[in-house]
Amino acid sequence: MSALAETLTGDITDRDVLGLWRRAYIKAPAENPSHQDYETRVYWFQAPELYADLRVPAEFASGFGGAALKDLDCDTLFRLGKCEGFAGLSTVEDSVCTWRRFINLQGPEDGKDIGRLSHAPDGMYEHGVEADFVELWQNDPSRSSAMRAEIYSDGDGRIAILVHSATHFLFACDRPERTRRLTTFQVELADALICQTPQPDLLNSLFEAEYSFGHLHSGAAVIDLSTLPTRVGDCLFEDVPVNGDPFQTNHRSFDGLPYQRQWYKVARDRLPELL
Repeated sequence: MSALAETLTGDITDRDVLGLWRRAYIKAPAENPSHQDYETRVYWFQAPELYADLRVPAEFASGFGGAALKDLDCDTLFRLGKCEGFAGLSTVEDSVCTWRRFINLQGPEDGKDIGRLSHAPDGMYEHGVEADFVELWQNDPSRSSAMRAEIYSDGDGRIAILVHSATHFLFACDRPERTRRLTTFQVELADALICQTPQPDLLNSLFEAEYSFGHLHSGAAVIDLSTLPTRVGDCLFEDVPVNGDPFQTNHRSFDGLPYQRQWYKVARDRLPELL
């Protein structure tokens, strides 16, 4: 049992985890006896079966006011490699939640993502099953109504999962399969930046993945937090897709040039063909 384990009471079911959750803290003695993180902005958006998760260091939470990624210095770009985002399918059995990652910003998983969940007076605890940590998650029911999620493809090797409620959204978009490597995003980014003259095309492909959270304003999706902090304040899409209808998202390249991408719903039984 974890050194941080507390008395676990009550059963957690798949219905209990539905909604928008914000992490209050993580305590992980296996990494560092004194390690506690209250600052990283972390959102977990859980719909029936599908979920998306976004983790952005506090220094990037406010964004960069419309700047392009190319305007950031190498040290700042390197620190962006600490951002995390992933999405996929979750299952809950006997209060144990397993998160399968269909897409993952950082690349290949290191171990399984399994947590034992329990009710807390101010939220829900997650105790690591294969790692020694505890996280406190807090839910805001006012932002968790009418939960929906779908899987999409752009027909060019990219997978996206969109989770949204009546008021908020989390969009998780992977890089195209042909550009993924077996190393983590942070390592790939470091390799690209160590060159005296980093290649714009390589940097552009590295930053094609996007994990963005925000609010819905008259149907439009406004980004409040992103693994691409230059996107904060941007409109991701104009209208929430209904019943998995095709929809278009707005993006900006590494150089800041705008472009659009069209998405089409993927039947869940077809997903293995695309991964």
